Amino acid sequence: MAKRYTDSRKWDDPFFIDLSNKYKLLWIYMLDKCDHAGIYQHSKRLAEFNLDEEYDTDEILKVFSDRILVLSDKKWFIKKFIDYQYGELQENNRVHISVSKILEKEGAYKDHTRILLGATNKDKDKDKDKDKDKYKEKVFLFKKEYDKLTEQYGKEATDWMIDTLDNYKLASGKKYKSDYGAINVWVVKKAKDQNIIREEVEF
Repeated sequence: MAKRYTDSRKWDDPFFIDLSNKYKLLWIYMLDKCDHAGIYQHSKRLAEFNLDEEYDTDEILKVFSDRILVLSDKKWFIKKFIDYQYGELQENNRVHISVSKILEKEGAYKDHTRILLGATNKDKDKDKDKDKDKYKEKVFLFKKEYDKLTEQYGKEATDWMIDTLDNYKLASGKKYKSDYGAINVWVVKKAKDQNIIREEVEF
């Protein structure tokens, strides 16, 4: 018999609270009946037999539209199942490898953002950072990126933007694939808003 974690906080979750008793029961049933990868194979007849309720499949899909991914007429992927049961899937865990293979086979792999090799991807990110220069505790840039920023905005403004990004990352725990990209996406705008960088006016 399969054993898995259950979230006792669901009774305080607005999604669960707003369900009728009929659908509360079905949701718990689906969580119990799905496989260890979070894929539930729907049988209207079996659900109605076990729960002593009548269900319309289209209505089920509407009620749970934000919580499931329809893989086929009979197979549905419960989106938050992996995160709750396992967190990040790891490449050196047999169960996690099995889960990943099932998701890939069923077509759910590409729709799940925290799939296998989470630790490996972190290692790859660290390796990439090793090729960069550390400008602050949490800010890493290639030299050519720093040079491009100083060429475009000046050293004083560039250092201000690096400090701003570093403080934000330290306070929020936020991580970026590219600190250079983060600077160009929002830190530059912040610098312009605070007149650290002055917009050039064309006459």
